[in-house]
Amino acid sequence: MIRRWALLFPILLAGCADSTLLHEILPTPPPPVVAQTRAKHTEEFVVKEIVRSRADILWVIDNSGSMGSHQQDVIDNTSVFIQGFTQNASGADWKMGLISTDDEDAPYLGFVPGDEMNASTPNNIARFQAAVRRLGVNGNGEERLYDPLIDHLNRHPTFLRTGAMFFLIVVSDEEEQSRQFTTLQFIANVRSRVPGPDRWVTYGVLGDTAHTCGSLDYRGSRYEDFILQTLGKMFLICSDFGTSLAEIALDMGSRMEAPKLDLQNRPILSSLKVYYLDRLLPGGP
Repeated sequence: MIRRWALLFPILLAGCADSTLLHEILPTPPPPVVAQTRAKHTEEFVVKEIVRSRADILWVIDNSGSMGSHQQDVIDNTSVFIQGFTQNASGADWKMGLISTDDEDAPYLGFVPGDEMNASTPNNIARFQAAVRRLGVNGNGEERLYDPLIDHLNRHPTFLRTGAMFFLIVVSDEEEQSRQFTTLQFIANVRSRVPGPDRWVTYGVLGDTAHTCGSLDYRGSRYEDFILQTLGKMFLICSDFGTSLAEIALDMGSRMEAPKLDLQNRPILSSLKVYYLDRLLPGGP
């Protein structure tokens, strides 16, 4: 193109004194190309840790003389509960503790450094079974939930973690006999440590005289009152223990939030891709 104009340029100048002719015969530049698609902004997040939901699980097991067979039921079905919960609450950051209904007993598991039981500790099933055996049936004969629980939480204020779900599992064949706290006082005390009415759920594995199961008259009892107020459920202590613990584990898992990753911006859902070890993962929960 340069050579062609180099030849034409002197001829044009010679043929016409009006320099406007040069402008008329020069080709006009092409119009700018308008982009038909907008640019896409891609962000890549290297995830070292996702946001996992938390669960603080506390077992309170009656240690009176009538509880021997029921404690053995707990021991025999520990794996049903722990495996069921960890599967239903996959990826959750959980911890577990065990206390008795005797307000003179120290915690049996999960409260002091070196005795933690959580998703990272080994041999959890065997450790929990051993703790229930140590708890035994040599209590003082007064089955109390409210008083010892508040005492342990006061002594170990870090057991309940901020933002965690609190799951309380009570196993007893007798009425709650605390003297220091009424049901309303007990609930108010625990709620001050567990913000949010939906963050505390109680499961009672209890006796009920209406079902010839223990000496507890569940209807109108303290247990019925506070279990209802903490969005909980009651299971008969004389029913199949494995089935009851499996149902509790399933219900607990359903109340947990799925693990999540907080993005900095709202994404176009169809554009999301998740890779792990350089492999694209299929979409799903």
